[in-house]
Amino acid sequence: MIETYLNLTVNRKTDIELIQGLLREHEIKAPIVIVEFEDRYEINFTSEYEQWELESEILKAFPEYEFTQSLGKGRKEIRIEFSRQQSSLSSDNWGRPLENPINETKYLVKRSQHKIIKFSPQVKVLLGDTDEFYYINIIGGVDKVNNRTGYLVLDDFREFDKDKETGFLKNELHETPMEAFRAGVRQINYLAESDYEEYLKVKKRNKRKKKK
Repeated sequence: MIETYLNLTVNRKTDIELIQGLLREHEIKAPIVIVEFEDRYEINFTSEYEQWELESEILKAFPEYEFTQSLGKGRKEIRIEFSRQQSSLSSDNWGRPLENPINETKYLVKRSQHKIIKFSPQVKVLLGDTDEFYYINIIGGVDKVNNRTGYLVLDDFREFDKDKETGFLKNELHETPMEAFRAGVRQINYLAESDYEEYLKVKKRNKRKKKK
């Protein structure tokens, strides 16, 4: 089982009610500890899931802000710090030790005016001695409930430029192409784990055939 320790530091104390509301709406199935200091609140809990959607909900609540892992030069107000950490002793669904446990901290800062970063829709994954290629297909979409526009990730990562009838990831309307791209990368991580398991099975069968 993969356990993720999450910590949020709320540096504006007036934001605590909003953050508590988001945590309750998110229905996190774990006790959530909130500690008050003179100048901030610290929130922590342990989850069997990385809680990526919670990060998205925080961004929606602060539309003029963005999460970054690099503060760069100059002083910026860090409104919220969001940390995730997984134990090096954790194992995946097949009982294997995690090769790259998550250990990251993101900072919610005022959105800066910078150029749009382009990305390749092709994602390369090394499966042992073979290279596997996956593709992230993004299209525009509309949430018909509140008429909100955004971006959707098609639910097929095997081919590029898939037909829109393929279907898309449910409940995932993203505000920016980059946010959609990141969601696609997360899905590819899950898919690659399954493909890697199949790769190991095939390799094992081939090894047995050679011995006969």
